Amino acid sequence: MSALRLLARRFNYSTLRPARVLFHPNVATTPSFYTLQDKRHSSNEAPSYFFLFSPDLPPVYALQVFLETVHTWTHLPWWAVIVGSTVALRSIVTVPLAIYQNKLLAEIEMRQPTISMMTEALKHRVVGECRRSNQPPEEAERQYLRKNRKMISEYYKSEGLSPLRLSILPWTQLPLWFFLSLSLRNLAGFFPWQRNAGEVILPCPDIAHEGALWFPDLTAADPTLIIPCAVGIFNLANIELHALRRHNTTRFQRILTNTLRLVSVGMIFVAAQVPSAMCLYWAVSAFFGLAQNITFKFPAVRRLLGIPKTPNESQHPVQDLKNLLRLKGEEFVRIQREGRSVKKKE
Repeated sequence: MSALRLLARRFNYSTLRPARVLFHPNVATTPSFYTLQDKRHSSNEAPSYFFLFSPDLPPVYALQVFLETVHTWTHLPWWAVIVGSTVALRSIVTVPLAIYQNKLLAEIEMRQPTISMMTEALKHRVVGECRRSNQPPEEAERQYLRKNRKMISEYYKSEGLSPLRLSILPWTQLPLWFFLSLSLRNLAGFFPWQRNAGEVILPCPDIAHEGALWFPDLTAADPTLIIPCAVGIFNLANIELHALRRHNTTRFQRILTNTLRLVSVGMIFVAAQVPSAMCLYWAVSAFFGLAQNITFKFPAVRRLLGIPKTPNESQHPVQDLKNLLRLKGEEFVRIQREGRSVKKKE
């Protein structure tokens, strides 16, 4: 019966329905009505960017059906469905990729001594060749940098450690986050075409009263701003966790880190405007990522997951993180004091 309802729901998306639809309290349906969205998808014109935010987009629809199926089969309230589905999807999809990424990073780190020797030998060879051909030092530097990049890239490829593989995790995690957010946005009735004369048309009306604690209505924004602040804090903590482990960062890395910090703070304001269903998902997903990254710091966990031991691996990650945090705090205070002293002298 549940499967037939889901098939009927998909059929309803592609057909024209009356403008006003009544819901039976025990039957979840997804009505559709003739709006600008239907005109766009029924025209002969090429699909626009609007389709990326449509519930008809296959990944969005598939994740929506997944969430509704979990809700129907488990009889759990919607807040528990969102939390449980987030943990399940992250555990099944992103955790294995994170383990694979950590293994690649460990292999790359263990080969750094070899790369250092190759780089030093290349530098001496290029400098010697340029001196014999009476080329300026600037030309020697350019040749060295170009050949060094090519040499390192070829070495990684020969060892099966292409850095492109490191991007598998973010390029999987970001689309999952995006499409699942749109699915929850659709379920919460936040799309413009789900509004008819001021009345919100919900695919699953139960989501409006199956929240928890201070957010009983998952279609409304969190009035206390607790969940939006949690989204920003968890994301910012994740960024700082990565930043604490870096030494001698490049200018690009510093710009990227500062940009992500600003985005994390900006997410608080965005999360304060969206339905609590989306905001709850963002908070749980960010907390899961933070807990995952902290867990992967422990040597016992890394050995259990088959991640090789590296020379720079921390044996006491919690204590080391505390020490790094203290040093960063002292450095921040010192910079602030030096800045104030300069202003006073001026």
